[in-house]
Amino acid sequence: MVDCWYCCPSFDSPSVFAAILDADRGGAFVLAPTVPASTKQFYFPDTNVLITRFFTEDGLGEIQDFMPVADSGASDRDRLIRRVVCVRGTIPFQARVTPRFGYGAHPHTVRMLDRAALFASEELSLMLTATVPLEREERDVGAEFELSQGDMVVFALEQVSSEALPPRCPLAEVEREFAATVAFVRLDRGTPGSPDHRRPPPSRVIPYLSGDVRAVPGSASVSREDGREPFALQPRPPAGWRPSLAAARPARRWADGGEPAPVASRG
Repeated sequence: MVDCWYCCPSFDSPSVFAAILDADRGGAFVLAPTVPASTKQFYFPDTNVLITRFFTEDGLGEIQDFMPVADSGASDRDRLIRRVVCVRGTIPFQARVTPRFGYGAHPHTVRMLDRAALFASEELSLMLTATVPLEREERDVGAEFELSQGDMVVFALEQVSSEALPPRCPLAEVEREFAATVAFVRLDRGTPGSPDHRRPPPSRVIPYLSGDVRAVPGSASVSREDGREPFALQPRPPAGWRPSLAAARPARRWADGGEPAPVASRG
């Protein structure tokens, strides 16, 4: 779900990636093999770390998506990390990052740096760093790479200001943050046998919310004011429901004056 729905800097901010609503103009972070593959998605046990596993004819690979828990020294640092790992064989991958700020209504510019790209709109700037070379594609960015068993590539997307660019995201740092995030979320879920142990894993990457919700600062949790469970992960939409960016932002229009193309019903 990370590749087609992402809001920043908070879970209820205007979208940056919204391909789940409009595949053509919503924006996405596509990261997948370039060869035919079957897929399986699941959460890393007792966490909100999303694992997408790819089975190809020549190998097995996976993407690990997570948002690191901010420490006391960087409480305002919001990052989305996507780590690609080849478990067996050899797999060619491609990445294509096409942000569309403000539900696609806000134009943006792209500035290329060394293995990094700065996407800047009027209200928000995001820096994409990677451990592989990036190539500009007009206002988007792409990459192609091949991984063999044991190889790893990391992409990190982070909110920045144009005056203060973030440090790179080395593999060793990502490994530490992965472990810290897993440990934090498991602690937040409680220990086996406790009343809290079976509640859903907290997540800041969720496509649909219900009820009055609020973010818990410094964590990846979302909770309701009344203490009840705030959401179900990817619930089934009502019969006849038709997603569109126009519905997501009724008072806004696309920059070119047009409306989103019709989208197939998900009833």
